[in-house]
Amino acid sequence: MKNKNNMQKLGGIAAIYMACSYIAMIAYFLVIIDYASITDAAEKIQLFIGRENAFFLIYLAGYVVFGLALIVISFALYERLKKAAKSAAYISTALSLIWACLLIASGMVTIRGIHTAAAIYPSDPAQAIAVWISVEAVSLGLSFSDGEILGGLWMLVLSIAAIRTKVFAKPLNILGIIIGAAGILSAVPAINDAAGTGVFGIGQIAWFIWLGIALIKAKPKEKEQPFNVQM
Repeated sequence: MKNKNNMQKLGGIAAIYMACSYIAMIAYFLVIIDYASITDAAEKIQLFIGRENAFFLIYLAGYVVFGLALIVISFALYERLKKAAKSAAYISTALSLIWACLLIASGMVTIRGIHTAAAIYPSDPAQAIAVWISVEAVSLGLSFSDGEILGGLWMLVLSIAAIRTKVFAKPLNILGIIIGAAGILSAVPAINDAAGTGVFGIGQIAWFIWLGIALIKAKPKEKEQPFNVQM
């Protein structure tokens, strides 16, 4: 029982880290360097030059470590759901693990791509641009920039199961359902920015903090649910 409770606390710490990671990414990319306003590949590479260490750290923290934290929270949530909603626990865990692996891969590809493009650019700008365009396409594809389908499905399945089995507070589960649905809807091009970056991205910050506190405060007896709901 003690080991299970430790897993809950680790999951809570991971969830709060993920929220902080989101905040750091938003602050760096939207406020500090205004990356969203740069659309030209050459300008992006010029931005990388001299800032490689900063980009390395932000992608390491925001993608690689974020993905590892997602793995930790996946198993913590599996422990909370497996007694009451075994099928949902399996499905949500599988979705989150796949999502975590893709995010880690996206971060590692981007880190290497930035280093390569920045190194090539001074001697061969055209080649550097070609490299970066290819790397960026792969990285964005892995991270589901055109629709948070995996993350949305994970949150939706998890939150529906949690609300049916009364795991966590009802408002937290309702928030998870809304954010999960927004992530799935972000695959629609017309509402990608509003549903993806807006509702899903910003909403997850609040959801991860709330979830993290709930997991850290969890008592051993809370993990054993009297329900037998399969999803």
